[in-house]
Amino acid sequence: MLPCKSLRTPPKQLPRIFGRALRPFSVSGIQCQVKFKSYNNKSISLSIEHKTVLLNNIFLRDACDSLRSRDPYSKQKLFTTGSLDVTIRPAREPRFITREDANSSIRGLQVDWSDGASSFYTEEFLRRYANAPQNCGEGRDLKSQMLYWDLETLRENEQEIVHNITYDKYMNDEKTLFTALDNLNKYGMVFINDIPEGKEFIMPNGKWAIENIAERIAYIRETFYGRLFDVKNIKEATNIAYTSTYLPLHMDLCYYEAPPGIQILHALQNSTEGGDNVFADSYRAALYVKEADQAAYDALLKVPINYHYDHTEYYYAYSRPLITEDPVLGGIKEIAYSPPFQAPFERGILEQDAHLFESFMRGMKLFEGFLNDPKNQYVIKTNERSAVLFNNRRTLHARKEFREVGAHSERWLKGCYLDGDAFDSKLRVLYRKYGAQ
Repeated sequence: MLPCKSLRTPPKQLPRIFGRALRPFSVSGIQCQVKFKSYNNKSISLSIEHKTVLLNNIFLRDACDSLRSRDPYSKQKLFTTGSLDVTIRPAREPRFITREDANSSIRGLQVDWSDGASSFYTEEFLRRYANAPQNCGEGRDLKSQMLYWDLETLRENEQEIVHNITYDKYMNDEKTLFTALDNLNKYGMVFINDIPEGKEFIMPNGKWAIENIAERIAYIRETFYGRLFDVKNIKEATNIAYTSTYLPLHMDLCYYEAPPGIQILHALQNSTEGGDNVFADSYRAALYVKEADQAAYDALLKVPINYHYDHTEYYYAYSRPLITEDPVLGGIKEIAYSPPFQAPFERGILEQDAHLFESFMRGMKLFEGFLNDPKNQYVIKTNERSAVLFNNRRTLHARKEFREVGAHSERWLKGCYLDGDAFDSKLRVLYRKYGAQ
């Protein structure tokens, strides 16, 4: 038996309240070499941590990244899964080999297939997929890093979320950028401070500061509100956000098929009386419902809520449940909650739906009760020269009523959106470079 190698550090227990945490396929922090056992027309048998694992031949051949199977520059597949021979099998006995280059050596399984392809699977790959589905999202499942919070939890981490990141460091230091985006992913929001005023709020490069903040991550997501938008008190506004009245907890653009993943709001002027921002973690609220009443939680997964924006020039409409779970990785995928833009229900209005809708209402009351409890809200009046970035599919935001108290008293926020996919892509690249913090 080959000796086991101790890991340099024990497996990290990732902070996750609902869903799954990713862990290496290991026993008590020790990893042993993967061993080949046998093969046949269906699968290859391996021994991993003294357990027998069967990996399907078609799965392995489909995952091949040889030059014949994947372009080395674009990294894209050169064949389709449906084109594979369903009877594919190793042409000869697979074997473990070690590939050497100038900087490292990598041990893996060499498989010569019956269709002529030759594949190399690293031990890391084999361990990950041997423990499917628990480890298969590793490297891309950013939700496993999330921390669900109430006010007490957020206060414990307030310094790093709200106060630590300055505009200069964010724009000019990549490690600071990573810290900011990592916190945004973990907690659902992060603040950028000490933003220069520029010349009438325009930076030396001719852009608004919020454009620089956003484009440090990815392209700006344009909507019917424009590439950038202004949140001000406007007479006869067509959106309650553009008034001075209380704006309840909500998410933006739930009436879109794919609402933006990230919203950014930069406080250019914020000298009114009132107008505090309120934030709450909808994922934590969903967990509360699940723990309190499983049937009610299940109803929140099933009953569609209709959202719309219906005005003279625009009519957007989309239906989605309050909670959507990830069918592959488990846990919450997204929340959709925006009471100001709800249309009438179309399910629950008939007698045959009555029982489901009763459970739905129990769940909604639990959900809203949790969110509206001050113990679960973070309230802050965003400073001028500060911006908040938050997850629009997780972090609910509200605004308290405000009034202007003088000739120069004004509340003016400049806003924009980013696609969630674009944010995730940037953060994955930074994780690959700097590792989990």
